[in-house]
Amino acid sequence: MAPTFELENVAGGKLKSDDLKGKVIVVDFWATWCEPCISEIPNYNALQESYADKGVEFLGVTVESGPLKDIKPKVEELKMKYPVVVGTDEVIDGFGGLIGFPTTFIVDKDWRVYKKYLGMTNNKKAMIEKDLKKLIAEGP
Repeated sequence: MAPTFELENVAGGKLKSDDLKGKVIVVDFWATWCEPCISEIPNYNALQESYADKGVEFLGVTVESGPLKDIKPKVEELKMKYPVVVGTDEVIDGFGGLIGFPTTFIVDKDWRVYKKYLGMTNNKKAMIEKDLKKLIAEGP
């Protein structure tokens, strides 16, 4: 199971895992200084737009990136079109730990981790899209 959480939302307030349950979630752990992470953001923006009306949500979890006041301008500069929260050790541990960045998890509608992608790969966007289509087709 994916961990439950209540994390600081870069846009303001808190974001709770309960707010996301019932959707297919792409959880991307990234850092503001990680070039491979940043290079994936346009793909995630495009997928978010394509799948937003199909019960899919993208979530950026920033780690090792300093305080919120340093993260927020970077998120705005990168034009991230999905929620970004500040990660905690508890959330990282709840997902089984991280070896490096980016690390991306696909979470199904029942809040189970369906797949984990380590690093950046050439066909990652296509593989995630295939996962999303499969999980959407499975219904509620």
